[in-house]
Amino acid sequence: YDDDIDLLLTDVVMPGLDGIKLSEMFKALRPHSKIIYMSGYPSSDAFDSDGMQENAFFMAKPVEFEDLKQALYKTLTLTDEQIKQEIKSGAAMRISGESE
Repeated sequence: YDDDIDLLLTDVVMPGLDGIKLSEMFKALRPHSKIIYMSGYPSSDAFDSDGMQENAFFMAKPVEFEDLKQALYKTLTLTDEQIKQEIKSGAAMRISGESE
């Protein structure tokens, strides 16, 4: 696909190729695209969050429609620095290795 891709929304735990590796490969090809991660295993050892993009939101499944809508809007309208600040301030959901 030759046109721009604005966003990759990926599950983190998938068979064969996990979402973190997928996002690394995707960003190598589309460095200006944004990423949102999601998982049904947010507090388990099912994946290592260290490889996640630092300017990407994380959503725990099940995802409410309004939360997804807000994450999509923020991801597509905020700068990378603004997203990092939201994550750092706790205003946005993000896995940090600590339980919420």
